[in-house]
Amino acid sequence: MPTYAPIPTIEWHDDYAISLDALDLDAESLFGSLDDYIRSINNRLGAEVIRNKLSALEAHLLRHFEDEERLMAEIAAAGTDAHRREHAAFALRLRAIRRMRQSEVVRAHELLILFRTWIAGHLTVRDREFGRLIAATRPVPWSVAQADGVPA
Repeated sequence: MPTYAPIPTIEWHDDYAISLDALDLDAESLFGSLDDYIRSINNRLGAEVIRNKLSALEAHLLRHFEDEERLMAEIAAAGTDAHRREHAAFALRLRAIRRMRQSEVVRAHELLILFRTWIAGHLTVRDREFGRLIAATRPVPWSVAQADGVPA
C-alpha cells in the first residue's frame, strides 16, 4: 500500500458564522462531515467506508444548500438566483470530483481545494451578506425546526 502524508482537514471557525443559529450549526456540522471523509482516508478504512463518507458529505451539503435557499426564498432575498447558481456550481464540481478516476487521496485534495475556495469566496462573503439581510428582515432567529418545515 502506498504511503502518503496525512491529508489535512479544514476546521470550522466561529468567524465563519453568519448569525443564523440553525444554518451556522449545520455548516459547522458540514465541516465535521468533511473531516469524517478525510479521516476515513487517513485511517485507511477501506473503499466502501470512504465512498459512504463521501456520499454522506454530498447529501449533507445538498440539504444545507436547500435549507439556505428555502430561507432566502421565504424572505424574497435579493440575489437569491445568483446564490442558487453558486450552490449549483459547487454541487456540480463536487459531483465531478466524486466521479474522478483517481485515488481517494487525490480526490480528497481536490475536495479540500474546492472547500477552501468556497470558504474564501462564498461562505465568508455571500453567506455573510445573506446573514445580514436575514437579521434585518426577521425579528427572531430562524430555528432548526423551521429548517425542517415545522413551525417554531
